[in-house]
Amino acid sequence: MIRIFGDFNNRDEEDRARLGTPKTNEDLASLGEKLREGLTVLVYDGDYEAEGVLEFVDSLWRARIRWETGRDTPSHSWAEFCP
Repeated sequence: MIRIFGDFNNRDEEDRARLGTPKTNEDLASLGEKLREGLTVLVYDGDYEAEGVLEFVDSLWRARIRWETGRDTPSHSWAEFCP
């Protein structure tokens, strides 16, 4: 499954994760033609990951997180996720 970095604390009024960090933008750009609404991806932030369905709203990619698929992940260095 395609992995995309996301900030689970940055959610909109419909509880979708906003996908707008520099690391997220790199991940999205690498998808090229595969990037489309409705694509199921694995959103991760270093400590947690969950499946989400991509939506494009107000010129921003968002993921409708399927919280029931969430799980803790092994700790990583935050330097791995910072540009």
